[in-house]
Amino acid sequence: MNLRAFGRFERFVRFVLVGGTATVIQYAVLIALVEFLDVPAVRASTAGYVTAAVFGYFANYRWTFSSDRAHGGTAARFAAMIGFGLTLNAGIMWVLHHALGVHYVAAQVVATGTGLFVNYAVASRWVYARAPERA
Repeated sequence: MNLRAFGRFERFVRFVLVGGTATVIQYAVLIALVEFLDVPAVRASTAGYVTAAVFGYFANYRWTFSSDRAHGGTAARFAAMIGFGLTLNAGIMWVLHHALGVHYVAAQVVATGTGLFVNYAVASRWVYARAPERA
């Protein structure tokens, strides 16, 4: 494995670690809202997703990608990615849990797995990509 490929692999591992932590945050919010406050599963999942996204933005900005982009533009790109990811997450949750009757935690596992690969592709190629060099 060459150094460039190793660097991409290391970055992906960091993304997975940040994502794993964000997932724990999301699931904690999801389960707490459903089990203790009787919030519907899709709404609870959405609240957890947004909470985890705030953590994920800052952890990925600093640790995973060591971004050199200004927060304003990066945060806007991240918000667009999260908006798409949130729509994807809610859609998968709605289809699996509401329409098909799959247990809400199992539905969330499928949504999370799908989101991992979609979000990494968008984050690494667009959100946190190195700013173009100025002449």
